[in-house]
Amino acid sequence: MKYINENLNDKLPNLATAFHNQGFVKVDSFLSKSFIEYLQENIDKVIDSPIDNYQKGFNRISFDLFTEDKTVMGLLTDQYFRSALTQIVNRDLFFTQGLGFELKKNKSSGFPWHIGT
Repeated sequence: MKYINENLNDKLPNLATAFHNQGFVKVDSFLSKSFIEYLQENIDKVIDSPIDNYQKGFNRISFDLFTEDKTVMGLLTDQYFRSALTQIVNRDLFFTQGLGFELKKNKSSGFPWHIGT
């Protein structure tokens, strides 16, 4: 499976500059359409409604998301994916945990660390 849009190469220097200046970047069309479709087809199998007070404000949440999924783990070991991310942040990176959450539409603004909410 193709994980990343390969046309990203030309954008990497500008993304790296933006990340250095802002501390974050939004990368449009980073993942391939086929990988996004795979995630959309499988997300309902691995994400659930909140189960305690700590998780209030979320519509759905999951920890250790997709850790047993060979396709998603393939993304994390893909050389192009790894290279693109390390070029953008200019650091070595490592994966610790898959975390996924969905905010309640038009009800929850999340927390300050939810960029883009």
